[in-house]
Amino acid sequence: MNRDIIWALVGIGAACWAIGGAGPKWVRRYLWPSILGIVGLLSTGSWLSVLGAACLSGVLHLGYGEGTSTAWRVIVWSLYGFALIPFGVPWWFGLITAGILTGCWWLSRTYNWITWKWWELTAGALQGFAVAQRLLSG
Repeated sequence: MNRDIIWALVGIGAACWAIGGAGPKWVRRYLWPSILGIVGLLSTGSWLSVLGAACLSGVLHLGYGEGTSTAWRVIVWSLYGFALIPFGVPWWFGLITAGILTGCWWLSRTYNWITWKWWELTAGALQGFAVAQRLLSG
């Protein structure tokens, strides 16, 4: 598959997360995982990409909004990285994802100019980058 299409996953991920954040949730919960699954399947021929899409879609249904504990949020955010393991993304990416998203969450709580939209863009771009990097590295 074309390298440019694979690298476009970074922007597509950010867009799907931003649209699905305050708008229609299906864009983030179903469309985004489906895009990753299709690109992964076409790039590698491995049906593990379909499993990855299903795992990611399931994880994206876990709530992390107001009223949830910080510990639960960190667990959910780490699952956003761990759900990409079927795509071939290393397990430690879940820890990195949790750290970055927790940092973005703290910044959004500390500084008014950093909104949840920044958090959503970061989450989608991180997932897109991880899968693109894995698909391009073989």
